[in-house]
Amino acid sequence: MLESTVELLGGLFVSTLLLLIVFCIVGSTVAALRAVSRGGATVSRKREEGGNHCGSSKPKNRKELCNAALAAKDPGELLKILRELNQSLKREEQVRRDFREAMRTTNPR
Repeated sequence: MLESTVELLGGLFVSTLLLLIVFCIVGSTVAALRAVSRGGATVSRKREEGGNHCGSSKPKNRKELCNAALAAKDPGELLKILRELNQSLKREEQVRRDFREAMRTTNPR
């Protein structure tokens, strides 16, 4: 009787553990997808608004923005590039913050 109870509890424990692992994996994946899609939506919205500087094609990353800022001759153009760089950094920071928060809620310690 005791052995069968221990076997039953052991089986329940293993099943629960497997479900918990699957739930954590799915939760982490969903959280990562939400964080990425939130950042992607911001970039898409900015592109729709035509948020490029001085009519040129929009640089794709921070390195290109920094190079464009170094090459800028006009203070107005430099200000626009720096604002775009700042927005890019804020979006990236928000994506990371959202991801960390999602990870905390799916993996409580």
